[in-house]
Amino acid sequence: MTHVLDTARFLLGEAVEVYAAGVRGTPEGTGPDDGDVDDATAATVRFRSGAVATLAATSALAVKHRAALHTVSRGLVLELAEDGLTAFWPAERTEHAPAEDPRVAVDREFLEAVRGERETTRVPYGEALRTHRLACAIAQSARTGRAVALEELG
Repeated sequence: MTHVLDTARFLLGEAVEVYAAGVRGTPEGTGPDDGDVDDATAATVRFRSGAVATLAATSALAVKHRAALHTVSRGLVLELAEDGLTAFWPAERTEHAPAEDPRVAVDREFLEAVRGERETTRVPYGEALRTHRLACAIAQSARTGRAVALEELG
């Protein structure tokens, strides 16, 4: 969900508070516990801008299904997914596809940075760290069952 959190922060601003719930294994507790990552997580995030987002993620599927951010405002829904942008107006739908598959581009650029073939990445380190802190706040809230203010994380 990292890229969705990055996109949400880019469009909506800094998060100030999160509340999340997560589950591991089956609801009956009979499924395997494969570590410290929830099988499903749902989070409500409040942003300094006043926007509120509901985010959901799962690792229950054997393969990645989809990653997307939907924004809803009066008369317009935007779906920003890994394969493009779709705008839904009351009587119209517009689709925009990038020239290059972003999933391939982001993986290639990451590997180039790790190998020292790039001087920089698209997202500065400080931005990545803020997104990581948001992800950690979501995980903490899911683990404790309490809302987490981002300022609490230092």
